[in-house]
Amino acid sequence: MAEPTVISALMKRRAEIDGELRQVEMRAAQLRADRNVIDATIGMFDATKVPHTIRPRVRRPKPIMFKHGECSRAVMGILRVAGQPLNAKEIAERLVGEYHLDIREPQQHAALLHSVRNAVLRHSGKKVERSERDGTAFWKIKD
Repeated sequence: MAEPTVISALMKRRAEIDGELRQVEMRAAQLRADRNVIDATIGMFDATKVPHTIRPRVRRPKPIMFKHGECSRAVMGILRVAGQPLNAKEIAERLVGEYHLDIREPQQHAALLHSVRNAVLRHSGKKVERSERDGTAFWKIKD
């Protein structure tokens, strides 16, 4: 027989999930009602427009680890003191250590790597030079 505390915890968690589902369903119903009003308004202004053919647009929050331009400056700073060519992964690891970034999820790590690659590519040829070893790109400050 199951422990009463386990059953109690499971019942509590189920109630929380059920409450969240109800909130999401209410929000979805409100969004559908808002969309229907907008569709009707579009029809009033232009009867030839077919609202269901409008492609949905999903807004995704941008992961903000650095302010505008800060990542590029940080990457350049790391490359200046490195003394040797570094790949994007090594640069990202040093950024995490130096700036005490809290990266727990794989998406955050991928976003940081993407930012590092963008930063070195932006400076490629001007301030940074690229070399390749075993199919991996390495970056260093130009001499």
